[in-house]
Amino acid sequence: MKFPASVPIPIPLPGARPDPAFTVEEAIVMRALVAGQTDKEIRNNLRLPANSFHRLMRDLREKTGTDNNLSLTIWAQRRMKNCDQRVNTRDRYERPVSIHKVA
Repeated sequence: MKFPASVPIPIPLPGARPDPAFTVEEAIVMRALVAGQTDKEIRNNLRLPANSFHRLMRDLREKTGTDNNLSLTIWAQRRMKNCDQRVNTRDRYERPVSIHKVA
């Protein structure tokens, strides 16, 4: 199939990689890394065995093209612009606690 001359054909640049697609577990781990959690904290929060966690981290490093956890964290911080910034605070839509005691 021939394309008309006016239609540009994308040419991949050498060394350029598109942003990878992450699984749900990988996205949770990436958010936790950006939030500054340690590997042990992430493992405990997700209730993952050590082998599964290390496999997950290896897969993340392969997808992002990084060598170690520090470069993976830096990669995530630079690319996760709209990162979910969850903190342990009360939900702003929660019903306010009454100051007055009801008898």
